[in-house]
Amino acid sequence: MRFQGVPALLLLGALALLGAGCAAERTLRVTSDPEGAEVWIDGQLAGTTPVTIEFFHYGTRRLVVRRPGYGTATLRVPLEAPWYARFPIDLFSEVLFPVGWEDQHAVHAVLLPGNDVISMPTMRSVLDRAEMLRRAGPDGPGELPPAIPAEPAVPETEPPR
Repeated sequence: MRFQGVPALLLLGALALLGAGCAAERTLRVTSDPEGAEVWIDGQLAGTTPVTIEFFHYGTRRLVVRRPGYGTATLRVPLEAPWYARFPIDLFSEVLFPVGWEDQHAVHAVLLPGNDVISMPTMRSVLDRAEMLRRAGPDGPGELPPAIPAEPAVPETEPPR
């Protein structure tokens, strides 16, 4: 009986195939202009641009790209699953028959020169925007008035007399 070890080999091969499951490689490449900016994803530092980040779950991510001397870019990046990574197809494409799919996403952020200073709006512009939101109803507001920054306090050159 030469075939006694064949079922064991088939079982071992099936287990090896199942162990190799989830062979998909999901990456997000972040570049910026200028390069060398810090990249934060969902509040965690991921590196400096250009950077390639491996991710495991799909969904919308909050991406913050910043560099000293430039304004900060905050982006909402939707990472959508391709057709082969949606239920129930993903059971076959990633677990039973792992092929080694590559799902690559790319984001480019342009940083504008300047300081990233947040100015406080005037109280009147805040109240006007709040009133429009309050009166908007279920359809929401049309277009909100802009938030007008408050004038910075000018330091006096001479002490008051």
